[in-house]
Amino acid sequence: TVPGPASAMYTAPIHVAESTRVRAKAFRSGVRTSPLTNSSTEASVDMSAWYRKVECRPAATIDETTVEPGLTQTYYEGDWTLSMLTLPIVKPLITEVAPSWFDRSLLRANDHSYALVYEGLIRIPQSGVYTFHGPFEFFDVGERAGYDLMLEVDHEQWYPTTRTHNFGNWSVPLAAGFHAVKLAFVDSRRREKWVSFDRKLTKVDPKILISGPGITEPGPVPSDWLYHSKQ
Repeated sequence: TVPGPASAMYTAPIHVAESTRVRAKAFRSGVRTSPLTNSSTEASVDMSAWYRKVECRPAATIDETTVEPGLTQTYYEGDWTLSMLTLPIVKPLITEVAPSWFDRSLLRANDHSYALVYEGLIRIPQSGVYTFHGPFEFFDVGERAGYDLMLEVDHEQWYPTTRTHNFGNWSVPLAAGFHAVKLAFVDSRRREKWVSFDRKLTKVDPKILISGPGITEPGPVPSDWLYHSKQ
């Protein structure tokens, strides 16, 4: 229903167990009736969101003797035009096994733009909804990242650079077991002078954190969750 001054006050997080629409509206203190116009001086506009209950994505049938720890890591180089769009036509230079994503042991000591692509499997320990948290500079409009990320789970892609989408978070219901995973990282920042026309670009190491069942605070994806097929 449309919220009014007499509706239930939001005081704590709401637990939603079934598919539903949640609507909310803010009222200035002392307002007793809903205003006729949306001037936002007495009340905000009516905001809403749909929440859809879904089943966990099934895990892949994997023979554990055919996989080993780590992800396949592929290194690319290019000029300033290197991006997620051009990456498929760039020739890979080196492929090795990395213990975790964002490992940059293959990075060369030069001033080229580069990309690292990690592929393999993520082993989910417990069925439930897992949320991947993108870097702050991707959804804060005052920041300029200077790099790009793409995460793929079970062949569904997520781009954290879509700034207004769920504040840089992506929630995925996953059953316990192995799921295909791929992470692409394209860095166009100059190694020494990460400077834009108007301000310094963010000089930080990128990260995607994870939270979910048994994880109270978002943190790095544990390295012992990541695997790749034996050659």
